[in-house]
Amino acid sequence: MKPQIAQIDADLRDPQTHAIIGAAMEVHRELGPGFLEAVYHDEAQVINYLRATRLERSLLFNFGRPSLEFKRLIVSKSA
Repeated sequence: MKPQIAQIDADLRDPQTHAIIGAAMEVHRELGPGFLEAVYHDEAQVINYLRATRLERSLLFNFGRPSLEFKRLIVSKSA
């Protein structure tokens, strides 16, 4: 679930994404890891939510690791 360098660069240029990731890092720092990884296995469900709501972007966070992991999901409206 580790993001690629180009993806990180794109995220840092998007102020909303940057703010959300920063907030998630603060939550992770305060509360620590806690969720089982199984909670995050089905990213297909997130993609379905994006399509159903006609949104294009989502951030999926894994709080279950010592270091916060995230993945940015983008679904084209034409998909």
